[in-house]
Amino acid sequence: MSLRRFLGILCWAIVLAICVPLLFPGVFRATAQNSGYRVLRSIMLGGEGGWDYVTVDSDAKRIYIPRSTHIMVVDADSGKLVSDIKGMNGLHGVAVAPEFNRGFVTGNKTEQEGTVYIFDLKTSMLTSFLKSPDHCTRPTWNTGLD
Repeated sequence: MSLRRFLGILCWAIVLAICVPLLFPGVFRATAQNSGYRVLRSIMLGGEGGWDYVTVDSDAKRIYIPRSTHIMVVDADSGKLVSDIKGMNGLHGVAVAPEFNRGFVTGNKTEQEGTVYIFDLKTSMLTSFLKSPDHCTRPTWNTGLD
């Protein structure tokens, strides 16, 4: 067998090896991994507007859903609305610190002012907020809610 014929057969073998997986992807399909996660229940929230990062407090069995101007607090067992924390703007993500009985949510008090709102976990009331009018300055505390 000549070298030219050998290289021709080798070239066609490589083309065939590349085309078979492309033409028959079902043969080479990867097996889905079982992550262990599954949907247990769906809770219809209602209300207007979207929501952002949902936080689950598994110890208190509460779900915190930040809407644009308020936080919906839902009981994880019953799916019922426990409270609605109002008086905020441009909300994103909630973090809870049960050891301090405080919750924190990021938002925007105004277009130029980033804010962290602080609320009481038991009473679901705003207690204070931390604002940063300029990203280059140190944040200042404000306990007087507008």
